[in-house]
Amino acid sequence: MHFLVVHETQIAIYESTKLEPVKQWPVRENSPPITHATFSCDSQLIYASFMDATVCIFNASSLRLQCRILPASYLPPNISSSVHPVVVAAHPSEASQLALGLTDGGVYVLEPLESERKWGNPPPAENGSTSNLSTPPPNGASSSDQPER
Repeated sequence: MHFLVVHETQIAIYESTKLEPVKQWPVRENSPPITHATFSCDSQLIYASFMDATVCIFNASSLRLQCRILPASYLPPNISSSVHPVVVAAHPSEASQLALGLTDGGVYVLEPLESERKWGNPPPAENGSTSNLSTPPPNGASSSDQPER
């Protein structure tokens, strides 16, 4: 049995009987702090939100980044730049669906595009930049923001 530990500087999965970390994912230097994280209902994914309103989805067994959702993918363009998620809630029976509770009281439900049915493919090794990500889809559609090919 494992449990998730979330701090603004890291996400960790602990072994519950030994209270020892099994996997850890630290936030890189100069990256925004984590605001919240939770397991998906099937415990296969971890949804994490950040102070810059980015949402990252990790494979729970390896803590590898599965996909990154940029704020422009779900927030309207006229919203304050200080608005960000303070809580992430996983749908109780749909493993790929999550809800974000924002600092302004707004709630957004995110799910992958119907054609994808799951949250993206693992991106290539990170190089400290998000400039290799594709532009978000129009009209606030959910996106896995997969790297350009």
